[in-house]
Amino acid sequence: MELEVLEGPEAGGRIVLPPMLLVGRGGNCDLVLQDPSLSALHCRFRITDDGVVVTDLGSTNGTFVNDMSILQCRLKHGDRIRVGLTLLEYHSDVGRHSYPETDFSDTGLQGEVFGQIGYTLNRKIADGGMGSVYEAVQYGAEGFEKRVAIKTILPDLSEKDDFVTAFVGEARLAADLVHPNIVQIYHLGRYAGGYYIAMEYVDGIALQDFCDLHKALGIRVPVVWAVYLTSSVARALDYAYCHLDRDGEPMELVHRDVSPNNIMIDLDGGVKLTDFGVARISRESAKHDQELVGCVEFMSPEQAACLPLDGRSDQFALGLVFYELLTGVRVFRSAPEKIDETLEEIKAAVIPPPQNYVHDLAGDVCAMVSKMLNKDVQDRYRDAGMVADGCDAYLRLCGCLLTAADLAAYVDDIVWRYTHRIGEDDDR
Repeated sequence: MELEVLEGPEAGGRIVLPPMLLVGRGGNCDLVLQDPSLSALHCRFRITDDGVVVTDLGSTNGTFVNDMSILQCRLKHGDRIRVGLTLLEYHSDVGRHSYPETDFSDTGLQGEVFGQIGYTLNRKIADGGMGSVYEAVQYGAEGFEKRVAIKTILPDLSEKDDFVTAFVGEARLAADLVHPNIVQIYHLGRYAGGYYIAMEYVDGIALQDFCDLHKALGIRVPVVWAVYLTSSVARALDYAYCHLDRDGEPMELVHRDVSPNNIMIDLDGGVKLTDFGVARISRESAKHDQELVGCVEFMSPEQAACLPLDGRSDQFALGLVFYELLTGVRVFRSAPEKIDETLEEIKAAVIPPPQNYVHDLAGDVCAMVSKMLNKDVQDRYRDAGMVADGCDAYLRLCGCLLTAADLAAYVDDIVWRYTHRIGEDDDR
């Protein structure tokens, strides 16, 4: 199966279709076309069991099949696809796929188009450096409604290819990650002001809030819950790193921003890792310009030094989260005026043993934390799966068969105690 370029910058060329082909003017596309009328990420060709499907990715000027504007369409031999100045003709392998001719003339349908997805924004949840996050409702037929989170990119950043690439890259990398401990990506879309991602809405609290509640009450996070939470996030990281991509290869996805603000606990006690906005595939990290991304206070020594990363960098970051859950102490404290100083401290990775702060911590737990926080990558656990296995083994030895429902009940109790303590303070 191939595409013949009939018109445009690459006229005369032929493209043998890989399992997936991204087309646009952005540098992260598989087929980059120097055409200002194209969007940074314009459309996608994908080989499926039923043939080749072309999908418009929310482009400004649209994707056309046989002069008809489409959102998605299964191609037939000889179909012509227009993207900006480029006209492509699809050639299928003879005899490989055959489809019955379908007459859509009475329905008004073309290809596989079934309308746009509609959303209504309810409230703003948070602002960030690239955009905002909103609680929204997705609407469908017959009164269908689903609560989702909408993450947007600032309109002025939508004109900058590097920001668009990072934003779209989050959707691309995380779209195929389906795991109970990872926030699910539903949809990448475009609106007048830029791009948006629709994702699973997590009704609950961030792990940072969970820690802050304990500090406000003057109590420590119970060790078993610190271990349980660490195991849940480790499972998510292990899945993201080992999950097979569409070519059957491990994704080797490095999150690069594991921190208490990017870990959520929902009302049912589910633990969710979110925000893959700066994630990167491990095998590609060495090919990119050196860059410092993520929360400085939860970086690994190799990340602080802008060195190539693998999953053990996320393991170090999770180790810092684990350490703070156990001790209430943040190992590396930073401020805008002392980032360079903090980075040097991280590179040195001189970390006091957790029992310096909590004298009755079990030796097994201290050993796990210390191994995760080794300065030398080779001395850490081989992968995050081993971290989760170690955590689960500890909980079994303690006789703690914890569930999400148990965590939900514990969080409810902590919130209740905090709100009633505030009420007592107000009455005085």
